[in-house]
Amino acid sequence: MIPYTFAQVVFFFLIYCVMGWIIESTYVSITKHKFINRGFMRGPVIPIYGLGALTLRLTCITVLKYPVLVFFTGMISCTILEYIAGMIMEAVFKIRYWDYTNQPLNINGYVCMGTSLSWGALGLLLNYVIHRPVEYLATTMSYSLLLVLTVTGSAIFIVDLTLAFKAAFDVRAFVEGLNRAKGELSLIQKRLDVMVAYINDSIGDTKDRAFEKLDNWSEGIEQKMEQISDGFGDRISVMSDGIEKAFLKIKDGIASLPDNMKEEFFELKGRFASDNEKRKERTFFRDFYRRGLFEGNPSLSSRVFKTEVEELKDDILAEKKKSKDKEK
Repeated sequence: MIPYTFAQVVFFFLIYCVMGWIIESTYVSITKHKFINRGFMRGPVIPIYGLGALTLRLTCITVLKYPVLVFFTGMISCTILEYIAGMIMEAVFKIRYWDYTNQPLNINGYVCMGTSLSWGALGLLLNYVIHRPVEYLATTMSYSLLLVLTVTGSAIFIVDLTLAFKAAFDVRAFVEGLNRAKGELSLIQKRLDVMVAYINDSIGDTKDRAFEKLDNWSEGIEQKMEQISDGFGDRISVMSDGIEKAFLKIKDGIASLPDNMKEEFFELKGRFASDNEKRKERTFFRDFYRRGLFEGNPSLSSRVFKTEVEELKDDILAEKKKSKDKEK
C-alpha cells in the first residue's frame, strides 16, 4: 500500500522532475560549454526523472532494510520504465529522444548497462538521502499549501506537456513531409528523364538508343544522390535545382513531344511549383525546432526518417555557425 496521499505523490513527481532537469541541464551545459535546456519539454522539468524517482521510491519501499535489494530493484524497475517510455515515444513520434545504440550492452538503443547501473545507484541515493528531506517537507507543510503548490505546478506542467506534444507531432509531420517531398521530386525527375530522352531521340536515334540514354541519365542521378546522402548538401535543394534545369531543357524542345507528354509536362510543372510553395511554408517549423526539441536533445535520431532528421541537425549547426560569424 502507498503510504502517501495523492497530493504528496504529485508533489514528489514535480519536485523530482525539476531536480532531474537541473542535473541533466547542468551536466550537458558543462560538457558543451554553454547552457542547454535539456529535455522533451521547454520548462525546467524532465518527466522521466519524476516517473523514475517515484518508481524508485514505491518499488523499493518494502525492501529499504536491504541496500543490495534496493539497488537491484531500482535498477530493474527503472530500466523497464525507460525502455517502455523510449519505445512508446518512438512509436508515436517516429523519433528517438535518447539513443544508446552506441553504448555497450544496450537493448534496442532504449536502455544500456551504464544507465541501468546509474538507476540502481540513484535508487540508493534517493531512498537513503534525497527523499528524506523531500518527504519531510511534503508531510509537514499544511494541506492547503501543499494543495496550492501541486495544483499550480500541475497546471503549468500540463500546459507545457501539451505544447511539447504538439511540437513533437509537428516535428513528425515535418520530417514526414520532407520524406514525401523527396519521393515526389524523385517521381517528377523520372518522368522528366523520359521526356528528355524522348526529345534527344526525336532527332533520329533508335528506340534502344533512347533507353540507353535514359539509363545513363538515371545512373548519373543515382550517383549524385548517393553523394548527397553522404553529406554533400541538401538533397531537396539539389533535386529541385536539377528538376528546374530539366524543365528548361524540355521547354526548349517541347515541340518534339506528343500531346499526352505535353499535358503531363505542364501538370508536373504545376505540381512542382505547388510543392515548392509548401516547402517554403514549412521553413518556420525548422527555425522553431532549432531552438527547442533538437537543441534540447542532442542524441535525437530516427530510424524511419534518419536522413531527414540528420539534415535538420545539419541545418541547426549551420545556423549556429552563421550566428557566431555574425557576432564576430
